[in-house]
Amino acid sequence: MRQIAFFVSLVLVAAVLAACSTASRLPVEPDATAAPTSTTATGAASAAPTTAATSDPTPTVAATAERTSAPTPTLPNALTLWHSYAADSPAAQILDDLIAQARQAAPDMQIAATSIPGDQIVNRFETEAAAGGGPDLLLASSSGLGRQARAGMLRDLDSAVAPQASRYLPNALDSMRVDGKLYGVPASLTTIALYYNTGTIQNPPRTTDELLSAVKGGARIALIRSTFHNFGFFGAFGGRLFDDSGRCVADAGGFAEALNYLRELKAAGAQFVTSGREAEALFKEGQVDLAINGSWLLDDFRAALGEQLGVAPMPDGPGGAASPLLGGTGVYVNANTDTFEQATALALALTSQEVQQRFVEQSAFVPSNPGVATADPALASLAEAARASAPYPQRTELDRFWQPFDGALVEVLENNADPVAAVQSACTAMNEANGK
Repeated sequence: MRQIAFFVSLVLVAAVLAACSTASRLPVEPDATAAPTSTTATGAASAAPTTAATSDPTPTVAATAERTSAPTPTLPNALTLWHSYAADSPAAQILDDLIAQARQAAPDMQIAATSIPGDQIVNRFETEAAAGGGPDLLLASSSGLGRQARAGMLRDLDSAVAPQASRYLPNALDSMRVDGKLYGVPASLTTIALYYNTGTIQNPPRTTDELLSAVKGGARIALIRSTFHNFGFFGAFGGRLFDDSGRCVADAGGFAEALNYLRELKAAGAQFVTSGREAEALFKEGQVDLAINGSWLLDDFRAALGEQLGVAPMPDGPGGAASPLLGGTGVYVNANTDTFEQATALALALTSQEVQQRFVEQSAFVPSNPGVATADPALASLAEAARASAPYPQRTELDRFWQPFDGALVEVLENNADPVAAVQSACTAMNEANGK
């Protein structure tokens, strides 16, 4: 039945493509300068800020594609898609199958999918879109979404997605909103979770009290000293970063309690490291029993620990569930496209429940559709963590959050600063920088 539903979704999108296409056929060749790139474990890059304390989940690959500022031509019956899946990856094979089926059902609509290296795709899209060109569809991380939407590079998808909104997690949709408007269709998700070695930890801690007790009892844990990786603790202690106007209200409670808790973890024996790679190595080499890190590391950790890898959501706190930031990969429609209806139809088809089910089974994606099931307990735990995650705020005020709050974290952990004063100072600095 799943196979039938999978192909039905393709037939439906193909019908839209065929209805909107012209009778003539104009071939579109893939960009010859593009080269395949590697993909993350979950098939998506995170929206994590780039700081010294953050391990960037975006894959680092050699620059094998020549960047060009010449706009990609847009043809009236052609549909172009850019992605960054490696040519030999399961994700690329699934995408190729989908495109092939759509081509067969709508032969008058030429569809071309081009792989662009992961370290180039966003900059290259922005360069071409700003010049009036670029692909009709972009399948990429949501990390540049706010900038692209505000620059007028993307189409508003609210009306197109509204009839299908129930097929996506609400927080996944919210992570694709900029200034209240929807600019992306969520495909796969990224979040932060608790990894553990089942050889030493049989029952993972489900609450912050249980985690602290485990560390006091000798459990070894590695944490990255960054507010991005520890953001989930702020929600666990009832903290809130913004009010509706974008003003920092972290000093109203929750954030100071979370920083104090992290200081208690360190005093109990938790290791805080400034390098993401160091944190990953400590866990993979068995030097620690637990690690709080990104969903994009699932395959790497599984390769190192095998059947001894366990995954659970970050522990809940006295203020509620942990709420790490939710990022991921989405499908976006270029504002320059002449094939909006076809492009949005394909975007919806590429993120349908049937298609996401196939991605989950073959590529270990964390789905944005709550109806997608998995027999993989690790992936199921990541999906559970994603459901509780906070949508990544696509607002400019967030840009002034990282530096002062990373500084507050350092002051509390390394210099025994008062958490309340540290948060007040960071929030004031953030509001001043934002003119709030």
